[in-house]
Amino acid sequence: MTPGQMIGWMLARPGTLSPQAEARLDQITQMDDTLAQARELTRGFLDLIRHHSGEGLENWLKDVRGSSVGQFLTFARSIERDKAAILAGLTLPYSTGPVEGHINRLKLIKREAYGRSGLSYLQHRFLPAA
Repeated sequence: MTPGQMIGWMLARPGTLSPQAEARLDQITQMDDTLAQARELTRGFLDLIRHHSGEGLENWLKDVRGSSVGQFLTFARSIERDKAAILAGLTLPYSTGPVEGHINRLKLIKREAYGRSGLSYLQHRFLPAA
């Protein structure tokens, strides 16, 4: 088993792991308390994201403060600094996905055009698409 597999198992949706993988993950987390804490905190945060719920955020932050996993403590401090935005992202139905898609497309065109003639080339690439 590799660290990547372990991370994949911890990030997997409940019920999607094979019984063998689930048993192996249970066995490994029983041997190491830090991994067990990381597994539970990861599952808790992913549940908040997957269910678009901000209700459990305060309880999750309290659980993190009671843990000994330093990376989660750092992550929780950054969430505390911008808690209003995190709650809005968890509860509001809005998404920046379409905007990110356009930005990605524009950056791809820019990379393709690197080193070529300036404005005329970009006008040729952008105007037909508009």
